[in-house]
Amino acid sequence: MKKKYRVKKFVLYKPLLIGGLVYIILLAVFGYITNGLFGILLPIVSALFGILIVVLLSLFNSYTIDNDVLIIKLWYGKTKIDIADIKKIKETYPKYYIDIRYEKYKQTTVCLKDKDEFINDLKSINPEIEIIPYEKKCKSK
Repeated sequence: MKKKYRVKKFVLYKPLLIGGLVYIILLAVFGYITNGLFGILLPIVSALFGILIVVLLSLFNSYTIDNDVLIIKLWYGKTKIDIADIKKIKETYPKYYIDIRYEKYKQTTVCLKDKDEFINDLKSINPEIEIIPYEKKCKSK
């Protein structure tokens, strides 16, 4: 069985993109006031380049279950985890993220569009996986 899971894209990138656009506008206005036309061009190009890098890096992530192995491909490399070695899955905030604890002390975090389906498929292969639901922590006074 080989199944690929969709990555939840731009969960935290939306604030970054909005902040980048505000940054571009503020720097363009300030640059125009201080340096004229060249003052507008430099901040716009640099900010757009930064936003492009963030978007491109997020496009290369994927999660695949191939028989009894979970394959995590990120922009910087690939990790293979034997599903029999997974001990716990902890749901985190925001709701698309889960922490996978495997072997003795290893842990990785994944961001999925449909995390419930992913968890159910892992549990069908290894029913001994402990699922820890997310609990909102309240500060006591």
